[in-house]
Order: sequence, then structure tokens, then C-alpha cells
Amino acid sequence: MAKLVTISMPDDYKEVWDSFQKIARREGKSASGLIVQLIKDYVSKHSENPVTPLDKWVEKPQLVLFPTLGDEPSEKKLAKFPPEKLRELSRHALEYHNMSEWLLTWMERHEKDHKALNYRHPHCPYCRGED
Repeated sequence: MAKLVTISMPDDYKEVWDSFQKIARREGKSASGLIVQLIKDYVSKHSENPVTPLDKWVEKPQLVLFPTLGDEPSEKKLAKFPPEKLRELSRHALEYHNMSEWLLTWMERHEKDHKALNYRHPHCPYCRGED
């Protein structure tokens, strides 16, 4: 059974809303169905999102947002961090480095030996992933 839910939008969105309904009808879809799908997509993309929302950063200026590993490190960016945050960042970066090296070693073994010999090693993360 469907539940009636009300949403509000500014008056100046009426034209957009009317166009949305017209396009939905033209495509043989319901406006409600499209909105529900948009909500489901949004929830699936954001419910497990570990990123800190910007509003938390604005509310708490002491909150430090670390650079991502995809960012090229630069002295200029890192010089802004207090010593304890630099130590934390350094420790995490080292842990990522060590884990990456460990995984690369297992990946090479897996590709060269395990797959070639049809062998499953109990400690290989790539053999375990093939279950």
C-alpha cells in the first residue's frame, strides 16, 4: 500500500514541476515513481558515505579535514596542520603504504603461482575473494 507524503517547493519552481510531470507522462512514468527512484538512488549512494559533510566543518572550525591519498602531497598544504595532526597523517600514510605493499606482494603471488597452478592459499586475500 502506498503512503501519501507531502513535499514543499518554492512558488518559482511551479514551471519546473509542471515540466517534470509532463515529461514523466510523455515517457509513460509517474512523477511519484521517479521521485521514489531518485530517493532510493540518493540513499544508496550516501548512506555509507564516510565523507565528512561540509556543514560539520563550518560548525566546528577545529575539525581538520585530511587530504585524500589521491591528492599530490605538498609542503604548502601540510604546513597548515598542527604537529599532532601531522603525526596522525604520517602514521595513517605509513599504514596505507605498508598495507598496499603487502597486498601487491600477495597479488603478484596470486597471479603468478596461485592462479597458474590452480592453487588456493588460505592466507591470500585474492584467493579468499574468489569464494
